[in-house]
Amino acid sequence: MTTPFTWSARLLDAGGAAVAGAALAVELFDLGSNKWVALSQGTTGSDGGARGRGEIGDDSLPFAPALRLTDNGAVMATTPAIARTARGLSIDFSEVRRAPVATPFIRTLGGGRSPFSIGGGVAATGTASVDMAALRTEVSRDFGERLAAREREVADRDTKLAENVRVLGEKEAEISRLSGLVTTRDQELAGLRRTLAATDVAALRAEIDKDYAERLARRDQDLATRDEQISLRDAKLADTKAAIEERDGEIRRLTGVIAEKDRIINTPRADAASVTGVTDFASTIGVQLDEAQTALKSRGFSLGAIEVNAKALLRDDGRKIEIPDREAMKTLPPGVLADLKFSYRPDKPPPEVTGQTVPDLMYLTENRARAVLTSLGLILEASTGPAALNANAATGQAMLQTPPAGADLPRGGRVHVIFAAAKEQDDG
Repeated sequence: MTTPFTWSARLLDAGGAAVAGAALAVELFDLGSNKWVALSQGTTGSDGGARGRGEIGDDSLPFAPALRLTDNGAVMATTPAIARTARGLSIDFSEVRRAPVATPFIRTLGGGRSPFSIGGGVAATGTASVDMAALRTEVSRDFGERLAAREREVADRDTKLAENVRVLGEKEAEISRLSGLVTTRDQELAGLRRTLAATDVAALRAEIDKDYAERLARRDQDLATRDEQISLRDAKLADTKAAIEERDGEIRRLTGVIAEKDRIINTPRADAASVTGVTDFASTIGVQLDEAQTALKSRGFSLGAIEVNAKALLRDDGRKIEIPDREAMKTLPPGVLADLKFSYRPDKPPPEVTGQTVPDLMYLTENRARAVLTSLGLILEASTGPAALNANAATGQAMLQTPPAGADLPRGGRVHVIFAAAKEQDDG
């Protein structure tokens, strides 16, 4: 297995100017072959920068890999910055300068079998002046970091080993406990087997048969008792059913009597005045207009705004009206009849039907009351009446309303309000 890496460097000359067109290579010291092996090459651009990619064998990763940057065989840098990323390793040699004079150093590894050069140009046999203290410090630091990393890995493995030993001890203790339980169960089973072998099977079977025979006899007796109880209940149910049928006949007879009385009560008399609820009166007119609107629309016509005016007597605090006939109206004193006005818009679609609570409209003007009801999705049916109905109401203010405040009304419902008419001036 291998790990990918990317590398970067910028090559400058001795004066600090960028070096373009230089052939750079990244080399890894292979411990198996005891020699430097080129992993990637790149050529510097006009700014002296170069980049490249390569792969490193995973067997080199437990230690910090020994890497160096060479320029046509001359070593430029040996201590790059190495970082691990999500895509592998990132190796940065940063800026390196060409030395005016290369200073080779020859070191032998493995008993003189593999010479290699560190710093400067190609190694040559012979002697040269080398800063051994600096070299020893650099090598010690490099191998010290590797050794510290390896010691941390060993410490982690020791910790895991100790944890595994602890878990193994717990498992062995659990196995020992279970083994003891198994031994105890085996002893109990052996005792049961001995007891069973000493028992007379025929006598045991006879005892069991006797016990079950007694239980069956008791169950049969219980069933007989239950059957007798069920027979008694069936007789009672039959009596109850007969009583219920007799009562149903009486209820049907009384229902007929009540229906006949209701018919007599609801039959209008010729001399009786027509009394109806304000809401029922307005709803009846609205239903008739809706039916007319439906019939006209089928022929391509449509109703517009309609206003119905009427004169009637107010009953039950304005919740009902009485429409007298012509003869009765001749005998009524002036100012008793209330002027009722109902406005309809058959062409206006009804609003969405949801529950609303009727507000208190008392002493509001017609415009204000209409605005309040419109905000709640309700429709105002306005009419005027004599101010004597409510002495506290000024001219144009609401005196009576139906349904009353607090009642539940669906959206699109109609609220009838009677507003005070102007007071008549006394003659003289």
